[in-house]
Amino acid sequence: MLFRSKDYLSAQVAKELQYYFRCNRVAPALYVQYDRLALFGKENKDFRMTFDRNVRTRRSNFQFGESDEDELLLPEGVYIMEIKILGAMPLWLTHLLSEQQLYSRGFSKYGSKYKQDAREHKLKYQLLDKDGKLDTAKCRKLIPYGTGHLPQYASGANLPPEELRSLIADLQDWVIHNTPNGIPILCHDEIIAGADTYMATTYPQCIGAACSFNPLLIEKKARYSSKNMRDIGALLCLGPMADITRDPTFCRNEESYGEDWYLSGRMNLAMVQGLQKGNLRKGVAACTKHFLGYGGGFESDNKEIYEEILLPHEAAIRVGNSKVLMSGYHQYRDTFTVASKQLLTGILRDYLHFDGLTVSDYGSIRYIDNFPDDDFLSRAVMAMNAGNNAEFSVAKYYPYLKEAMDKGLVSEATVEEAVKNVLRVKAAVGLLDKNPAFFTSGPIEFDTPQERQTAYDLAAESIVLLENNGTLPLGKPGKIALVGPNANSAWAFHGDYTYPATAMYWHRTQPDFEHPKVVLLKDA
Repeated sequence: MLFRSKDYLSAQVAKELQYYFRCNRVAPALYVQYDRLALFGKENKDFRMTFDRNVRTRRSNFQFGESDEDELLLPEGVYIMEIKILGAMPLWLTHLLSEQQLYSRGFSKYGSKYKQDAREHKLKYQLLDKDGKLDTAKCRKLIPYGTGHLPQYASGANLPPEELRSLIADLQDWVIHNTPNGIPILCHDEIIAGADTYMATTYPQCIGAACSFNPLLIEKKARYSSKNMRDIGALLCLGPMADITRDPTFCRNEESYGEDWYLSGRMNLAMVQGLQKGNLRKGVAACTKHFLGYGGGFESDNKEIYEEILLPHEAAIRVGNSKVLMSGYHQYRDTFTVASKQLLTGILRDYLHFDGLTVSDYGSIRYIDNFPDDDFLSRAVMAMNAGNNAEFSVAKYYPYLKEAMDKGLVSEATVEEAVKNVLRVKAAVGLLDKNPAFFTSGPIEFDTPQERQTAYDLAAESIVLLENNGTLPLGKPGKIALVGPNANSAWAFHGDYTYPATAMYWHRTQPDFEHPKVVLLKDA
């Protein structure tokens, strides 16, 4: 979400922003313009201030206060030029910022008025022509040696499943026949609330589904989602989220199965078993995330770490046979997890005996703060030597590994083992077969009555009545108050990795609320 201003923030807005950032653990990037020309008669100077996910300030002459009473401190001549929020903001704060001459692209009752633009679909603007067909000239220019993976090509895209399948078919065929090694692409996408794409069933968020205490329904839902993903060529799914969450201000609670280690472990195991179906050539590979303690507990003592925080991951690996694992954006023992050898080698490989593929969360290697911002080489070296095999989602740092090997900073054996781990997953899902099955054939039917019923059953079983003081059952017809700016918002009612929310938030497009059918609370 983007806001811009050419004025000072008022004390009210500053205080509200400070409160929101602190309570929600968001990761804002604030671009501050220091107008030296106006103050000192010298040249203008622009500089950038950032805040990481733990809301620790890189202090300069601009900072958040240490307590709730402190205000956002702005030295004379400095104003906020741009605020980029990596996460959804509540409507009340959006309105407040808008009143202060900061603007966004607007909101409707569905959460967004975003117009469809070139960013709608990464695959479309990178490798396709203006008619939406594969552009072989772009392929030769952008991926002359192929590419290891294709991230989130279906998320939030307004393309029917047959069109998505056709695109992947054309792309895989081109890579096999026009690149030196001819190794197919591992396509992956989001899965925690069902296939995150047009026309697919949207299931309840994990935090709600956990309240069903029904792992059989979780596995059933995952089996349907697995078929949806294989239908369109996505053989790796980014889920389940195996984080135990015990902090109500954590910004991704809806992706988790909650705070109990046993319940979370059982539900995650059911999700893995449903996705993989006991045979990766029939199911899809699960990717458990975020190793370790992203949702809380990363600062716990070893007893809690090994007995509780680790257990959902351990169950997925030892019992569910999951073969892909993603680290997080956070730190473990003062080291970012993507660069923690203690985690990715010591605990994961040596203790859990994980023999699969490790991947970074999207863009997380850039958070390694041991080096200057422009030192891509050192970040790549630290992540690879720690045990992170592949960089998701864009290869920004790992292209420097060739230079790192030439300089003796990374051994050839380390890189070779990482490559083998990628290829093992590709072989397991069938991509390296003589006649690989990238997807299913025949008509594709999404959002079937059976899938709808499963979503309904899971939602119904997730409802928990904590107390009834005589309000239920409702008597004669009356009025019920829906209170708050998000009381009838599709954005608020759907989690982050669902087709409607992904389309609105990430791609700035208006989703089709008929496929799948979205019924808001007021309408219901």
